[in-house]
Amino acid sequence: MVVVSMVNTISLNIRKKGIKYLGSRCRCCKTKDIEVLTFHHTDRENKYDNLSSLWHREWSIIEKELDKCELLCANCHMKLHRKENL
Repeated sequence: MVVVSMVNTISLNIRKKGIKYLGSRCRCCKTKDIEVLTFHHTDRENKYDNLSSLWHREWSIIEKELDKCELLCANCHMKLHRKENL
């Protein structure tokens, strides 16, 4: 139980670092609510992996993947994907 909690804390801290790295706010609506910010890959063809699968890796690997992303809040992210599928 303690190990899982520690892993979750580390993942959350790395996620926060990733959010800060990308500017700490949604590209579209400018919200800064960390609870709703998501990482959107701007080019699916160039995507290595989901960021949530990389939080345990070294920062240089995470940073390379973050460079392929932009921050969007959950609402703006959903709207963007709905437009793509029309």
